[in-house]
Amino acid sequence: MKMRFLMIVVACVAVFVFLKIELGLSQGFVELSDIQKGQKGMGVTRWSDNRLKEFEVEVLGVLKNNPQSGVIIARINDEEILKSGVVAGMSGSPVYISNKLVGAVAFTWTFLKEPIVGITPIQDILPLEKYLKNYVSLPSEMKYVTPIIMSGVSKTTREIIQNAFKNDNFVFLDSFSSFQISRDTDFEGFRPGDGIGINLVSGDMEVTAIGTVTYVDSNKVFALGHPAFLGGKMSIPISEVEIVTIVPRDNLSFKIGVPKRIVGSMEFDGSSGIFALVGKNAPTISVSVQVDNQYRYNYEIAKTGGILSSLISAVVTESVLRSRGIFGEGNVELNTSIVFRFDGVQRKFVIDFTDIIPVYQIGYGYGISISDVNSILDFLIYNPIFKVEIDSIRIDINTKPIDVGFIAFVVPSKLVVSPGEELKVSVGIKKFRDDIKVREFKLRIPTWVQSGTKINIGASNKALRTIQKVNSFPEMIVFDTYEKLYNFISHDLRTDKLVLYLEIPSSSYASSGYVYNLLPNYLTTVFTLNPKSKNLIPFMVEDEVFEEFPIGGVVTTSIFVK
Repeated sequence: MKMRFLMIVVACVAVFVFLKIELGLSQGFVELSDIQKGQKGMGVTRWSDNRLKEFEVEVLGVLKNNPQSGVIIARINDEEILKSGVVAGMSGSPVYISNKLVGAVAFTWTFLKEPIVGITPIQDILPLEKYLKNYVSLPSEMKYVTPIIMSGVSKTTREIIQNAFKNDNFVFLDSFSSFQISRDTDFEGFRPGDGIGINLVSGDMEVTAIGTVTYVDSNKVFALGHPAFLGGKMSIPISEVEIVTIVPRDNLSFKIGVPKRIVGSMEFDGSSGIFALVGKNAPTISVSVQVDNQYRYNYEIAKTGGILSSLISAVVTESVLRSRGIFGEGNVELNTSIVFRFDGVQRKFVIDFTDIIPVYQIGYGYGISISDVNSILDFLIYNPIFKVEIDSIRIDINTKPIDVGFIAFVVPSKLVVSPGEELKVSVGIKKFRDDIKVREFKLRIPTWVQSGTKINIGASNKALRTIQKVNSFPEMIVFDTYEKLYNFISHDLRTDKLVLYLEIPSSSYASSGYVYNLLPNYLTTVFTLNPKSKNLIPFMVEDEVFEEFPIGGVVTTSIFVK
């Protein structure tokens, strides 16, 4: 028994030593277990005019959230920080005791009378390289704040960006801009205490989260000491940041910084900080927006998952506001080209989408346009069949005098028809501030239709008709090939196509995107007996024509078979 106990002890010691070597804690780091109340150390951070500032730190104690981890509580003894208070943007500032790294300034309270901070231990930060989150529980009211600096952003656009972030761990700031941030290869590297940017949008508008570098190991960078967005494994550009000044406030002061050049990629965003690689290229989505055929704006947007749609909305909105504003009436014409790749496939695919939106308030039309673009992107990114990588997006938005036709009537030449008979149908379109235009259709009644059958006739634009079928009979459409996906977006969602359709009760059945018409009675019975089956659909006859203007409205009527 003693020998077995000794073997267990030796094994535990071996594991502990291995972990210390693996995390680098045996050289140049202070373990959490060695932290004592009253110890004094030194912190480093970038301050006004981008100078590297040192400040004294005094340990008040350790708040443990489990036997191996916790948050170090410390007081900062520094005249400048005493005046400004703890500053948003200091997150990640390294703290040393006896020239050994303790961790990163990461947390504080608002409205403090003296600068007291929470320090994330270095032993919780280093595992970020292995994509471990190491959740840190915080005392009540203790928080972290990440400044998000924005340049070239109007009030309306700022609200879109702010709404994309669902909590109060961010402060949104207007900042100076370097516009068209370079990807300079002559970067000498980060140093502990340097400013670091996480670039969500760059180009003709900039949106960058900023913090401070904690630890550097060759091209490996650890920073913040708390989450940026808690996005997990991801790849977002990081940049060198020059701290311009400190803005003091009563509740929480903040740094204003300017991103200078993109130098690498944030690879992991965990609860105890971020891990980045200098020199690695983070893929972005190139977004080009042209307004009224004359104003062109270019952006690079990080592949940020859940907030990508909001960032797309922000850049399109800002492009429109800079160009012409949102007042007036007219047609908003949207042309979007999305270049993407399927996971594991080098070939690039292109989806071209066109929509025409007639509105009495042009701003509402822009909103619909942006919603259209985001709907297609979400459809591609979150579809359950294909994993898709978006490469680039081109968005052209043009405004023209309002021009729309509303469906006024649908009139068949007969109310009672015979099987096999050709039916003429007139569709009246009331042009905006103009006369009614009539379109004539000819559709043949199938020979198999039984006497007494009621046939529904309807007219609408192609997009409305497609959405109606998807909502009523989703089994008809399955996007298991790129061609089906392309046709659906490029051809079936058109507002400038007038569609006339007949819906004839029948024993048709839809499953997995295939329609089986006129099934034998015994098969129809099998499908009907399934309590979950809603797949029986009417037999459909359709015809369509292009118009030079968008179509609005839906009108239906009925005829009978004698």
